[in-house]
Amino acid sequence: MDALSGHSAAPPQPLPLPPDDLLLEILLRLPPEPIYLLRATLVSKHWSSLVHDARFLRHFRAFHGAPPVLGFLNSQAGPPLFVPTSGSFSVPSAMTTDAWWPLDCRHGRALLLGRPSKLMVWDIMSGEKRFLPWPPTTFHDNAGRFFNGAVLRATGNDNDDRIGCRSCPFLVAFVLTHDNLASVCVYSSETGVLCCRDTPPKDLGLQSASHLTQWYLRLGLLASQKNLARCIRIPVSVSPYSYPRIRIPVPCNIAGVWGDAASVATEEDVETYPTALVENTLYWQLTGGCILEFDLDKHSLDVIELPADLFGSYEGQILLMPAEDGGIGFAGVKDDLSLHLFSRVASVVDGTLQWTLRRSIDLEKFIPPDLVDRCKRHTFPPVEAIGFAEDADVIFIHADICVYMLHLKSMQFDEVPEKGSYSSIFPYSSFYTAVLPCPLS
Repeated sequence: MDALSGHSAAPPQPLPLPPDDLLLEILLRLPPEPIYLLRATLVSKHWSSLVHDARFLRHFRAFHGAPPVLGFLNSQAGPPLFVPTSGSFSVPSAMTTDAWWPLDCRHGRALLLGRPSKLMVWDIMSGEKRFLPWPPTTFHDNAGRFFNGAVLRATGNDNDDRIGCRSCPFLVAFVLTHDNLASVCVYSSETGVLCCRDTPPKDLGLQSASHLTQWYLRLGLLASQKNLARCIRIPVSVSPYSYPRIRIPVPCNIAGVWGDAASVATEEDVETYPTALVENTLYWQLTGGCILEFDLDKHSLDVIELPADLFGSYEGQILLMPAEDGGIGFAGVKDDLSLHLFSRVASVVDGTLQWTLRRSIDLEKFIPPDLVDRCKRHTFPPVEAIGFAEDADVIFIHADICVYMLHLKSMQFDEVPEKGSYSSIFPYSSFYTAVLPCPLS
């Protein structure tokens, strides 16, 4: 109340909100961990609509570069299936290692194997689960043999606005070794794929170009008449009825189909260690030290040899990963706790591909001294590289009951809160933006 006039003072006016351009710049600079954008969407409907705009999502990914590492999938009994690497993200799921065994995790999705002979792709951020049919007869008949798998975003969707969301198509590659053969087949999740068919317009009951346009639009195949002209390769102003036959794209229900298997001879069996993806080629480790290479574009399978002495010098404990120079590589830890990073490069003498040591990192500089002493006194469990986050260039190191994350670019070294005896783990890294719920109405 005003002491002089006796009247109550007017309430203070609310501060004006910043203009959208400034607000977007502020939101863009929020940390990439999921919790921050989630909180921003809860401020108001307007903030939620800004965050969910496709242009903002693109800019947010470009601004932050690599998505944050949020946790990893554990393949050992005991700890939970999903282990968070910080307190800013958790998975509200009752899924355990008793019921599901992880085979791979990449591009926001995990590939899990259930009992008996069940395959599932799990969108960790949204919680959506998609069950897959078991692979073809050859794989079903040899279900008890050695196998592995990989999940990845479908080719051509790297820059899609739907990256990380449930509608982004994915591929699953399943590998099996049997009868001195390694075989791989691929499953595609894509639906509504267009295939072309020569169709007379009269068979469709179409009398004009406008009828043809409406037919397409009802099917959801086109966004405009311009797209129609591009699809059927004729001007939309010309009646399609005057053409004897038209190349019509029609929807084909081919989702959930496993492709033909590719095979190559090998006496070794595939390991259940993590898969490496380099460009559009998958790599799996075999039991004797060789590497299975599957080119998704060519649908071809090959075996790469790893020298026995090199493989043995790491007691077979190597981790396949993309090399820093862009090819396939691997990591291994020596007895002196030095982490070695190898890549496969062409010889300057004759051009043959050879395994070359590209980098050596002294882990004693990062691991606590008391843990170093324990690791050197005991030969088992060894210090080993157990996982690699491809999007973030983070390698996971297991020492005794501790797990550490080594960021190869910044050399930052972080300890994972959850301790345990881990073997192979499957890191999960993702932005939250692409799977946020729809804007508030």
